[in-house]
Amino acid sequence: TPPTPLADGAYIATPSPLNFVHSLEPGRIEIQYHSDLPEADQLELLGLYDQDRTGMIMFPNDDQPYAVAATAWTQTMGCDKWEDAKTLDAIRAFKSAYRARGPEPIAMG
Repeated sequence: TPPTPLADGAYIATPSPLNFVHSLEPGRIEIQYHSDLPEADQLELLGLYDQDRTGMIMFPNDDQPYAVAATAWTQTMGCDKWEDAKTLDAIRAFKSAYRARGPEPIAMG
C-alpha cells in the first residue's frame, strides 16, 4: 500500500516523511521550519499559510538543515536564517513558481 499523502493543513508535529514526501506529487507546497524558530516568526509563517491554504502544508521539521524551507516536487528553497519580509516574500515566490506542478497534478482551488 502506498503511503497516504497529507491533507492540506498546518500541523503541530512533524509528520512521517513517507507521508509528506508523497504529498508533493500532486503539486503541494510544504513550508517546513525548525522548531527553535521563535514563536513570533512561526506565527508570521502561519499568517502567510492562512492567506492561501490550497495545496499548502506547514509543519515543524528539525531533520531539515534550514531555519525555514519551502519544498515542492524536486525543488527546495532553504533559508539559513529568518529574515522577516524577505523570507515571506521568497516563500510566496516559490509557491507561485511551483504549486500544482507535480507529476500527478490535482486541481487547486
